[in-house]
Amino acid sequence: MTKARDNATQGGLVLLNNTSFTTASTITLNNVFTSAYDSYKLILQGIQTVNGSETRIRLRTSGTDNSTSAYMNTSIRIGTSNTYNIAGGNTYFIVNNNNVDSNFVVCDIINPNKALSTFIGGHMAGVDPGNAWNAGGAIAGKFTSFTVFDGLSIFFSSGTMTGTLELYGYR
Repeated sequence: MTKARDNATQGGLVLLNNTSFTTASTITLNNVFTSAYDSYKLILQGIQTVNGSETRIRLRTSGTDNSTSAYMNTSIRIGTSNTYNIAGGNTYFIVNNNNVDSNFVVCDIINPNKALSTFIGGHMAGVDPGNAWNAGGAIAGKFTSFTVFDGLSIFFSSGTMTGTLELYGYR
């Protein structure tokens, strides 16, 4: 990993944002997607959820969430019950539907600052302390319109969240 002040043409991950949050309803990052990088790695750790909540992401332009129905999602969850989901026409990406505490999500966001489709892909895992079971899975998605984005919002389907976020840029 290199520091953001280092030349963007160097290889490796460059830390762009490191944020801790407590009982937040939404985490908003503006002006983080630039022409300096083609791809980004988002890491969410220690996410404490409300039972039944999904962790969701919306892409942003000029400080405004894009809530059009252009988000497509695919996910598979493996745990006490295995689920598979394909959904089109959403107004957000679903990056964690485990309904568990102590979650982590790692995903790559490809082409957000280009007039191309933006892709997201990664994995998630967590533990439900009340039931003592583990769950994990894979996520994939596509924003179907050719839109240039410069930021993102992270939010739950209900309630607030606590945890940490790291965003890296890479070529």
